Amino acid sequence: MVYTIRASVNEIAQFYIDNAPAAGWRLENVKQAEGGAELLFRKEGKKLDISVIPLGLIRGQRLVIHLVPDNQTGTAL
Repeated sequence: MVYTIRASVNEIAQFYIDNAPAAGWRLENVKQAEGGAELLFRKEGKKLDISVIPLGLIRGQRLVIHLVPDNQTGTAL
């Protein structure tokens, strides 16, 4: 899913850091570069990648949510 959102990169990242664990997601990695952020969450059999890409002051941020099966947890597809 791809969205354009006006909240700041930090506000969006913090939202997922604060709320995803309540849904059973475990934060594995956070990367910050070029003004954006990438977060990686995992739970049994699933991987959730959140990317926040700045589009400029007027255009806001692009939020990309990518949910896929995850073999790393040992779960068969």
